[in-house]
Amino acid sequence: MLNDLGRYYLRALEAANADENEPWYVQNDDPSAVTLEHILPTNADAQDWKQFDEEDRRRFTKRLGNLCLLTKSGNESAGNLPFESKTATYTSSPYALTNEVGAYLSLIHISEPTRLGMIS
Repeated sequence: MLNDLGRYYLRALEAANADENEPWYVQNDDPSAVTLEHILPTNADAQDWKQFDEEDRRRFTKRLGNLCLLTKSGNESAGNLPFESKTATYTSSPYALTNEVGAYLSLIHISEPTRLGMIS
């Protein structure tokens, strides 16, 4: 259910960002084509994501602020990699909001106390 809602909300925001008419009307996208990427992976390697303890990883992984849209191939290439290895995938995404996530996060250090600006 989280994936369906997350995909819907992010697709609606993407449509609104593109000034589409009726951005809330999002067709049922094929989940094998439009996927949800977890910026902080659900199975994050503690060594690659040292700035997040186990409790933080548990709390943040399923929040909307930790998700962005990617193509299936982009999501597969991002995988559970450390954040620094994911930014190129985000900035080359066909989704404008995912591009903005990549551009924003490439400017800050992931260890900043904002915790990537994830929604609390």
